[in-house]
Amino acid sequence: MEKKRMFKKLRIYALIAVISVILIYLGKLIFTIPSGKEDIGYISFYEKLAAAEPVNVLIVGDSIAAGTGASSGNSWAARLPEAIKEKYGSTCNVTNISMGGNTSYAGVYRVKELDNKMDYDLAIICYGENDADDENFSTEYESIIRAIMARSGNCSILSILESSQREYTNKMNQIIEIADYYNIPVVDTISAFNSGEYKYEELVGAPDDIVHPNDLGHSVYLETLAGVIDEEVTRVKETQSSDLLEYNETVVYGVEDFGRIGLSKYKLNLDKPVKAAVGIYRSYVPGENGLKIYSNGKLIYDSSFEWNYGFGQEHIDKIISEPCEFEDSLTVEFSSYEAAKYFKGIMLSDISD
Repeated sequence: MEKKRMFKKLRIYALIAVISVILIYLGKLIFTIPSGKEDIGYISFYEKLAAAEPVNVLIVGDSIAAGTGASSGNSWAARLPEAIKEKYGSTCNVTNISMGGNTSYAGVYRVKELDNKMDYDLAIICYGENDADDENFSTEYESIIRAIMARSGNCSILSILESSQREYTNKMNQIIEIADYYNIPVVDTISAFNSGEYKYEELVGAPDDIVHPNDLGHSVYLETLAGVIDEEVTRVKETQSSDLLEYNETVVYGVEDFGRIGLSKYKLNLDKPVKAAVGIYRSYVPGENGLKIYSNGKLIYDSSFEWNYGFGQEHIDKIISEPCEFEDSLTVEFSSYEAAKYFKGIMLSDISD
């Protein structure tokens, strides 16, 4: 008899423990602060620079890209992050997978073998000196571009025409044609070396090395590269509508991110105060469609209309155009259970702290 009581108590304790675990889990689901589904909206490296956002750069090439000929820390690739930081205020992380003495074939391999999870904003391709002038060159060079696009869909690309060619050889013209097809800006260091204030021999390790740029030559590479980048950033600033900036930083919260309050209210707990415009995804239902939005319990939006159709219809509307301040919560209240039943979520845009 005593053993039966003991087993009964153990079963009760076990049941309590299971229920406690379930309640804790449900509590986390209800009260965890959601992060939402963020969409930064920058579609190019140049847009990110224009907004002073951090950028990731991939460099793939031969010895000129690897820094041969420059003293320690003075190659154009090594100095690129500092130049970008100084010009645009953007932090620049560079991954340089270049290999001296190699051809474009190596570039295809190097891009495809990348095993990091980095999403690159810009890729700089620097090949040509070691490549044979044959039918394989254009195929391999283009394959680098396609491998980069397959890996990072929004990655901007730049193609360098290497100064060591001295003139626009067949290989350089092939690069120009490929770059034109993919709408890729070209960094022309051939012209920069030939038309600048210094003689070619002053920009390389002459007389022993007439291929690799010296420190001064690498500076010319950096200046030419920076000039092309700046042209693209300027073009973005001149052509981008200022209205687009509203959607550069948006967060979408689905109904699953909200806690339900009664039959017609939903509450979203925010992890920090924000100032944002508000859009809503809901269904118009037959009859009255009343909607109220609260910021920390304070009413900031109140609207109602009649939907005089015999059917419901999903709509996504911007309801608050001028950014409103939300401290730590946002509440959505519908005028009926029927309207609340079809609530799908909200989007906060033009967000600022």
